[in-house]
Amino acid sequence: MNQMSHTRADAFNNYLVPLILLTPICCLYNIGVYEGYALYGYTVLILLAHIRYGFNVVSMQPSAHMLGTCGLFDQIKVIHTRRAA
Repeated sequence: MNQMSHTRADAFNNYLVPLILLTPICCLYNIGVYEGYALYGYTVLILLAHIRYGFNVVSMQPSAHMLGTCGLFDQIKVIHTRRAA
């Protein structure tokens, strides 16, 4: 993703904070079934964050993701022309 959007990753990701807080709580306290619920909730949070990030990257640079600008159709024409010859 960072190559497509020409951005650099941050040194610290804010989505690690809930995991850093959640891990010692799960290890030190006997929270039983709620440990699984908490980890599943964290997983869903991260999944939704990744999907949102992907949509934002694509919406910021729509012309870079169009098939015509990538030269894909030109490559297909060259391959088709070589096979015909």
